Amino acid sequence: MRLHPEIIGTAGRIGVLRDLFATMRAYGDVWFATGAQAASWWRERYHANEPGHPVEVFERHRNTVV
Repeated sequence: MRLHPEIIGTAGRIGVLRDLFATMRAYGDVWFATGAQAASWWRERYHANEPGHPVEVFERHRNTVV
């Protein structure tokens, strides 16, 4: 879940967000992860992209540009 401050960071909405998080934490099996943690979890469980996948092409290009 992405939370943009300009949308959720207002006095009228922050209480709703706190209630949502409290409800989610009450379940006990909800994982509050950072983007990096979620990406690591995914990489550990699923295969790599094909060499021609746009992300792989971009990475190769980015690594060759100095």
